[in-house]
Amino acid sequence: MEGLLISAFRLDEETVKKLEKKFSKEIGEEVKFRQEIDHTLIGGFIVSIRHHRYDYSLKDKLNDMKQFLLEG
Repeated sequence: MEGLLISAFRLDEETVKKLEKKFSKEIGEEVKFRQEIDHTLIGGFIVSIRHHRYDYSLKDKLNDMKQFLLEG
């Protein structure tokens, strides 16, 4: 199954393979990633598989922190 791996910078092949292994185990099916670059993420990555989105980007974490501070 193909998944989408979006990161701020191109990831090396070893890192991509580790992420493919991790997410294959997570969903119980072999995953191969297609990479895209999005410099607005600042750092980290986003994975999309089927209809699921896993956001491990720095941009998302900063937005979460901003919301927390604004609500306080």
